Amino acid sequence: MGQALQNSAENKIKNMKTPSEKAAFLQEMANDPNFDPKLHTVMLEQYSKDPDADVAAAAKALLDKTK
Repeated sequence: MGQALQNSAENKIKNMKTPSEKAAFLQEMANDPNFDPKLHTVMLEQYSKDPDADVAAAAKALLDKTK
């Protein structure tokens, strides 16, 4: 089931069209007790380098939780 959840988050954000949607999604994940950022480090590292500052900040905040 962990793999299904991992793929789900990656697939959802990949299908989002605007940076604001992606940033909102990442912010929601930060508040979701069932979301384990350690399972999504590759995705979060990718989005932490996003040109949109809000997306990058939200991804970096989740990456900080993996430490």
